[in-house]
Amino acid sequence: MERYFDGSDESWGRPLGVVKFAPDVKHDVKSVSKSATSLLIGIALAEGKFPALDSPVLDVFPEYADLATPEKERITFRHLLTMSAGLAWDEDRPYADPLNDEMRMLEAPDPFRYVLSRHPSSRRRLSL
Repeated sequence: MERYFDGSDESWGRPLGVVKFAPDVKHDVKSVSKSATSLLIGIALAEGKFPALDSPVLDVFPEYADLATPEKERITFRHLLTMSAGLAWDEDRPYADPLNDEMRMLEAPDPFRYVLSRHPSSRRRLSL
């Protein structure tokens, strides 16, 4: 069953007011995407079509070997799925701020390279 409600929405930090949601109304879903991705990876793992969660990400993407550092070589798929990779990331800035990492990633010619090129954060440590 699907059911849609009216509610406040925004686009890139700009309020859109109350929106009448429906099957054909697009909006930014953000965090729910992480849950859907995790579900699909779980299915792929069960079918043997995805690397072990504790395998290093850079081992699977040799095209990004130039980004390797000792810290980044320890980042696993589990870290990415649990958002514990320890890379510096700033979405607290307004979307119009050129230092907002979400916008920089979306505008990058290679979003994966952009994410993997981020330096380890001084605020978060890689959990191993």
